[in-house]
Formats: sequence, C-alpha cells, structure tokens
Amino acid sequence: MEEWQRSFLTLHQKLGVRRSDIYDRLDAELRTLWRITPDLQRDVDEVRRRIKDELEALFEEFLTTEDVPHRENVLLSLRLSYNILGEFEKDDLRIRQKKLANREGARGNTGNAESTIRDHVKDFRRYAVRAIERRLASLSPPNPQPLARALSPLGDDIQPPQTTGRRRGRTRVLFTGIALASALLVAIALVVVVLNRRSSSGIQPRGGGTGSASPTPVAAQEDLQIKSRIITLDDEPGSVMPGVYKPSPALERKILRQGGMQDPDLQRILQTSAVKLSNLSIQIDLKGLSRSPIRVTNIKAMTYRRLDPMNGTLFEIPTGQGIDPTVRLNLNLDKPQPLIRELIFPPQRGEELNLDPPKVGNPFFLNHVVSLKKSEDQTLIIESVTMQHYVEFGLELHYIANGQEKRVAINNEGRPFKVTGPRCGTTVGTYSYERAYTAQGNYSLLQEPNPDRMGVDEAGCGG
Repeated sequence: MEEWQRSFLTLHQKLGVRRSDIYDRLDAELRTLWRITPDLQRDVDEVRRRIKDELEALFEEFLTTEDVPHRENVLLSLRLSYNILGEFEKDDLRIRQKKLANREGARGNTGNAESTIRDHVKDFRRYAVRAIERRLASLSPPNPQPLARALSPLGDDIQPPQTTGRRRGRTRVLFTGIALASALLVAIALVVVVLNRRSSSGIQPRGGGTGSASPTPVAAQEDLQIKSRIITLDDEPGSVMPGVYKPSPALERKILRQGGMQDPDLQRILQTSAVKLSNLSIQIDLKGLSRSPIRVTNIKAMTYRRLDPMNGTLFEIPTGQGIDPTVRLNLNLDKPQPLIRELIFPPQRGEELNLDPPKVGNPFFLNHVVSLKKSEDQTLIIESVTMQHYVEFGLELHYIANGQEKRVAINNEGRPFKVTGPRCGTTVGTYSYERAYTAQGNYSLLQEPNPDRMGVDEAGCGG
C-alpha cells in the first residue's frame, strides 16, 4: 500500500478531520493534490476546511457515480464518520457510528444500522482510493509542453502565469451587450454542454450515446467519431495574454481606433495565444459509427494544474454571439472534483426575452445518457467556469459500445485546455493586471491608465 493511501485511510480515525495533527497526518502527495501548502502548517482551520471541501466533493462523486440509494442517510453517515460536522469530541470512530445507528433506529430504520454504516464507509473508502489514484496519475498531462511555448509563438516576453501566493476572492463578471461578428476569443471559462440536433434516440433519461464531428479529430475510434474545438458564446468577458505582452505600435494604433477590437490581427493573436477569462466553451461533435447503438455515460474533467489567476495583459472584450440556452451544461473548475451539471434556464415571459441567469442543476449524467445510432450526430457544448484559479485541464469521455466500456481523452490538440479566473486587486471590486485594454461603445479599445487597480462592475472581485 502506498503512503498516500495509508494517509487517506486513517483520516476518519480518532477525531477525524478535527484532530490537531491533521496537517502531519497527510502524506506529501495528498497535500499537493489538495493544495495544502507548507505555509498552512500552523493554520489548522484552513487545512481542515480544504480537507473537508475535498471530502465533500468525493462524497458527492461517490453517491452519484455509484448510484447509491438513500443518498441523504449515506451522506450523513460519511460526514459523521469523518467528523466533518465537528459534532463529536470522542476519538473513537465506533462511538460516532453507534450514535448515528441510534439515530437511524429512532427514525424507524430496521436492521443492523451500525453494520450498514460501516459498510457505507468501507464502500466509500474503496471508491475514494481509486478516484484519488486517477487524479494523481492525471497531474502530469499527456505530451506536456513548457507552458510559455504552448501558449504562444509570439516571443520570449510571454511568461507562465504569475502566482501571488495569496488566495483570490471569488468573483463573478457579467457583461452584456456589444455584438461581435464571430469568434473573437478562444479560451473563456464557462464550460457548458449544449446538445444541438436532438433526435428521438439522442439524449435520453438515464438508461440510454455518442458520436463526433468537428475541426480537431480526437484519436480515431472504430465505433465513435469525436471532434472538439473551442468556441465563443455570448457574454464572454475577455482574454488574458500571459506575461508582459504589449501590442506592436502599428497594432496598437489600429485597436485604439473605432472598430479596432474587431481587427483581424488582434483576433488572430487572441485566438492563438491568449487564455480566456472566466469562461471557456468547448464544442464536442459526436457521430455513431457502429451498427449497435453507442451510449455515452459520462464526461469527466481531469485537472492537471490549478494555480492563482494569471497576470498579464487583459483584453476586456465582451462577446455577443447567442446560442440556444435550453440545453447548456456547466463545469465549475473551482470545485475540488468538478462535475458536468445541467443548466436550468428560466421560462420565457411571452415574447419578452428572459435575461435572468440560469441555475446550475444536478450532475447531467446522473439522470441522462447520450445515445447514438449509426451515422447519427450529436453536439455537446461544455462551458467551463473558474473565478478563483488558472486551470489546465482535459476531458475524458466514457461510452459503451457492443457491451464494452471505453474511455477517450479529449484535449486541445494534444495540449491541455486553459482558462483563468480574474486577477483581483487589493481593493474590493478591482482588477490588477500588468496592462489592460477595455472595449468602448464605438468598438474601439481603451488602454486603462491604472491596470493594477482598475474598477470592475459590482459583481466582480468581491464588489
């Protein structure tokens, strides 16, 4: 058994996460995976908070993936067994389980409640070890490249993301309005799964495929065609060029004029070298190639790197390309274990357009399966979102063909997908960048005089 496994399997013993030596209890690999840095060694409360966040995410993934019945009871069993709620001060796990069993008995639950609770915990521990093992293996992405080279061919002044060493506040940036002619930007962090072209055998309630069709083919599969690309949706706030990028004098003259934010040279640079701010939308086109129906059962996010938000040159250029809002899905990359979830949009009010934001619903693949017959197409659009980090990640598509379960990695032409949250200033409601350009009403860009403390709307950076 590896050291990190021993470390994890003892987390629920004694006082669980309430134990005073919780930092020392964790193996170095788990600390790295869970972002528990050496500077937190004396901040026991923050260490506990991060461990609890990770455990809660594992609880949710376990209950969802394993389709566990009586979810609320099992979740309570797990929380109490690991002392997540801090309810017990005794250092004996059996005492906690007996008390929980007494509660179950008081509710009229029959059978050996204490034994059932122990089984829940054992099943979860087995599942969690496998899940953590996969995450540790995914920390090194396939075909890794130096970040600066992968980001851009523009020169040595483009640097990897700069970290500030302090945790950034949660931010939400809302932009409305300016209609842009087509895909201006290439990497913003809302990952939504939009399912176009529905058919009677397409998206079904749980029990029912996949296929592909798009500019970047994924490794060829004999039974399923998969293509992916980054797209631009409506209300995406902008992009960040890493490092100390400065437009050439000729390009800067063009972008500061009326219509400059639509300049083809600027669009090309942003599409090839910038990292999208807050939202990244990925389109996955699927096409069934097998005579037997294909069933897509899950798409998982594989996080390779999670750092502080990227510094550099901000291009705050909102987009206005609409898309059918009724079938989007969301991937929140700020969660320790991101799951693809449904987005529930408000109903329309007659002919009036309802601009209320959607609500994030249940994990999509908990209740749905995508099914594809031969030659049948299906498009998925995943909107990835981050407000707190710079994230590099990939996707893993799970499907069943001819009774065999298969997995396919999806990435950005052999490199990770990248997206960054906003870099907040020291003052509430401000951004802080090396340089910044913002869109104006005549489609020109304005260079911000104080990019290290530029104001954002009320929803941004704690405003």
